[in-house]
Amino acid sequence: MARPSFEIKNPTGALVFGSVVLLGAAWWMLVAVLFAVSAERVTGQVTNTYSCRTRRRTSLCGDVSFTARDGRQGVLRDARGIGRTGSQEEVLYNPDNLDDVRQAGLFKMWAGPVIAMVLGGLFFGSGLQKFLRARG
Repeated sequence: MARPSFEIKNPTGALVFGSVVLLGAAWWMLVAVLFAVSAERVTGQVTNTYSCRTRRRTSLCGDVSFTARDGRQGVLRDARGIGRTGSQEEVLYNPDNLDDVRQAGLFKMWAGPVIAMVLGGLFFGSGLQKFLRARG
């Protein structure tokens, strides 16, 4: 049985699709960079854990409580890939809004935007190549 392949045959459509994916990925990366620049890093404590399932495996998820530098209390809910209750986790939070908090770490913070940028660049490059080949 032949595997179906996803290919846009129209050169203009391929270029537009690649542009949209690349712009969306660039926006996601920009939002992540702006957050990281203004965020503060603190160590929080895992207060609640539960088992959560992704498509392939089960991992540990839960809530991480933290104290902001000014003494306010915050909670990161539904954190994935954390330790057991009582363990320490690094979090980044927006000092102006304690609800805007994310897990710190290279993979947890940057994997999604970087992968999206690479895929967006590949789609855009392929669309541009098809567009230029069709014109010339």
